[in-house]
Amino acid sequence: MALTDTPPTESSSSSIPPTDDQLTRAKALRRFNWLYIYTPIIVAASLSLIALLLLTWFSLVPDSAEEILFISGLADIILIGWMCPATLIFSLGPIAGIYYFYRRRQHGSYVREPLQRLSWRTDNLLDASQSKIKGVQPHVAKPFIEAHGWVAFFRNILQQIVQSIRNLFERRN
Repeated sequence: MALTDTPPTESSSSSIPPTDDQLTRAKALRRFNWLYIYTPIIVAASLSLIALLLLTWFSLVPDSAEEILFISGLADIILIGWMCPATLIFSLGPIAGIYYFYRRRQHGSYVREPLQRLSWRTDNLLDASQSKIKGVQPHVAKPFIEAHGWVAFFRNILQQIVQSIRNLFERRN
């Protein structure tokens, strides 16, 4: 039977009714969940939503310099409020990696071998991609170089024509 926070009922597959102790524990579990899990999440989400709505409202309709300062302070509070948990969450990955390698080294397995194999594979992939790029690069670059040459050629001809016309008009004046 799966663990749930609701006690089994008469319609469940089990025909044994819950004992008073089970009902008390289920009630205590529901109370604990509401007191320590659901309520803090609801309060934090409500405060964040209110702060976001205030920030949106005051940023769309600022009336005075005090409101602009309030917007700035509210934005700072929202940023700090979300960055603290994000910093903790994103620091768990490196901490877990360090712990994993530390534990592997303590148990006698060498950490260097998998990392060395990974670095060799990465190096081989980079070498293969670099050789493919060197093979394809002339074919891709040739049309652009030719087009740039033609543009420079025509620009030079136009500049010479314009210069000749200017020189012609300057001689007449």
